[in-house]
Amino acid sequence: MQLITTPQAEILISEATAALMPGGHLVIYGPFLRGGALTRGGDIAIHQSQTGENPEIGFKDDFDTLDMIASKTTGLTDTDQCSRPDQPQKADQPNCCEKGSGHELD
Repeated sequence: MQLITTPQAEILISEATAALMPGGHLVIYGPFLRGGALTRGGDIAIHQSQTGENPEIGFKDDFDTLDMIASKTTGLTDTDQCSRPDQPQKADQPNCCEKGSGHELD
């Protein structure tokens, strides 16, 4: 997602959801801006490097991405977020790898 523009990301999400079978799942892996901010030094450097070369690309905001997913054109009705194990997480946001989170990785 970080190497494409926002309009391209919208197309990617729309086309990916169109290819899903009923009941299918779409997983989009970050990193993302968290509420407009980057949370790790390495991510900041990568994002600045990418937007320095092309201001149209770079990390997408998590809320903007959720809005893309929830748009009427995708037909998706439910979204869940989970943090990477090495990312700071909000108290109400499960870690994908925690047992019993409902988001375990098999």
